Amino acid sequence: MSDPRDRSVFGGARLPGPLNDDPFRQSRSHGLTGPPRGTFVVAQAPRSKKAAKPQAPPKVAAREISLVGSFDNPWKNEADEVNAMSHDRWEPTTDDFRAVAGTSAVKVGSWKGVMQVILTNGDAESAAGSISRINIFTHANSNLIALAGHVRPGSAAASVTLTVDSAISEETLDQLDSGITMNVVSKNKKLASKKFVMDDVRKRFTKDAVIVIYACHGAVDTAFVQRIADTFQVKVRAFRDVIGYYPSFDDADPAAKRPAKVTNRRKVGVGYDSKFKVDDFHQLDSNAVDRPPKAVSQPASTSGDDE
Repeated sequence: MSDPRDRSVFGGARLPGPLNDDPFRQSRSHGLTGPPRGTFVVAQAPRSKKAAKPQAPPKVAAREISLVGSFDNPWKNEADEVNAMSHDRWEPTTDDFRAVAGTSAVKVGSWKGVMQVILTNGDAESAAGSISRINIFTHANSNLIALAGHVRPGSAAASVTLTVDSAISEETLDQLDSGITMNVVSKNKKLASKKFVMDDVRKRFTKDAVIVIYACHGAVDTAFVQRIADTFQVKVRAFRDVIGYYPSFDDADPAAKRPAKVTNRRKVGVGYDSKFKVDDFHQLDSNAVDRPPKAVSQPASTSGDDE
């Protein structure tokens, strides 16, 4: 994914009255106490307390989460990587996914890792309606979103291999739709012992949430995108072309004793030879297609906290 020409690669009151309906009567005093003659005594109605307003449920701040696949950088040093970039023998790794996604991005290595991030927030269980958007940056094929694999340097081109059994695939979605139970890893023993089903995952999203797939090395098939939307019951946004990575770099300058250096890993575009390269990946969304979910039967939730 390169463009050698620019030295780059790839969410009304009333007055109080008597307690009875009798007309006011003049009070007569037979002693030294009581009201003086000629005055009226008006019984005061007890003031009723205002009904307490029902407490509104606490507002949940929705989060945008970015996930990056696990593809370690195979080049021994930056000079070797720059050399691969300059000769179009380079492919993006987790270093590049994270640079584009942002420093708060979470590295995951499997579809179970994706579920972990959705169901938890630190060592606590995530709240219902707390996720507005998930961005996934990784390598993919048309019907498989790999969350782990390897990039290997080569004399002619770098190669990318995908770990299939941990990917989001048709088989993975079949398992999730079948009602399998899931656990999360947590220091919180109560949370770690809890079992979740796909309905619990779906509840974590806001009504207008979206999952966006930024897939390098393969555009995602439309039918597969729809399948993901149906399983998660969330709108899925994907691109009909690959996401290209276009890092900038400086060659080594021996005279100035300046080593080769990658200067910017954030630039991305749609397609191998994209003329539209951006530093903010959100700007690519106008080139994507949204697939809203179709209603599916859902297994009953096992998580009582969400009822």
